[in-house]
Parts: sequence; structure tokens; C-alpha cells
Amino acid sequence: MKKILLLLATMIVLTGCAHSYKLREGEHKYELDYFGEETYSELREEISDEDREELQLVMELAEEAFSSFPDNEDSAKSKYGALWIYTGYNRDPKTCTEKHSLELETGKVGGNSGYVWVIYTQEYFDQNGKLLAGSWKVRSRWTIEKQNDEWKVTKISEPA
Repeated sequence: MKKILLLLATMIVLTGCAHSYKLREGEHKYELDYFGEETYSELREEISDEDREELQLVMELAEEAFSSFPDNEDSAKSKYGALWIYTGYNRDPKTCTEKHSLELETGKVGGNSGYVWVIYTQEYFDQNGKLLAGSWKVRSRWTIEKQNDEWKVTKISEPA
């Protein structure tokens, strides 16, 4: 009888452990810890064709932001919203070049708000091709809002 009770207790403990969040291959615990289980679980949702079409407008704005070298921070913020942090506003385009890649992972739109998950890489090089700075394969979650019939990224969340 004691063995049966011990076996049942072990099964209950193991079942409780199995219920905890499981990381898929390629996912990182630090990302789960940063975003939290509820937000991070959005990555498991399929993106609808309708949402993909809407989010393509956000990705086009992001492409433009990543490639731009605005004169100052204020003009970058005005034009690109929260995406201004990806611009080269503090770099001289005469002596610096930029290279990036953007991958839309998933996203969802509901009315005038939504979110986008992307993975990006961005590098800055001097005029001799020497790497000055960069970020590689960063997973980022962007909160979006429709303002004046245009999508704007209003908040960026990514682990440091």
C-alpha cells in the first residue's frame, strides 16, 4: 500500500512539472523570463492572411526606419514612432553604412491595435567596411496602434 501511495505521489509531482511551460527548440529561457509566459505564448499563434496584409504596412515602415539616417532624434521620433531607435539618427551617412534583415514571425491586429513579433539583425560599418556596431538575431515584440489611418509602433519590448 505504501508503494502505491508513493507511486501516486510521484506521478502527481511529475504531472505538475509536466504542466509547466515547455520551450520549443530554438527558444531561449531568458526570452521567456523577460516576456512572461502569456506574452511569449503569442509566438505559437498562426498569423492570418488578413493580419499579414495589415502588418506588411508595419514591416514596410520598419524597413524604412532601419535604413534611414534622420538629422536628429526628434525628426526620427516624429516620422517613425518607437521605431526611431533603429534609425541611424546619431550616425553620419557620409562615413557610415547600414545593413539589416527583418523577419516577421507573427502578429495580430484587432481594431486599431495589435502586436508584431520580429527577429532582426542590424549592423553599421565605417567607410572602410569595418564593423562599428550591431545587433544580431534579436527577437522583438512591437505594440502597434493605428493613428490617422496609419500603423505606428508605440512600444518596443526586447531583452537586453
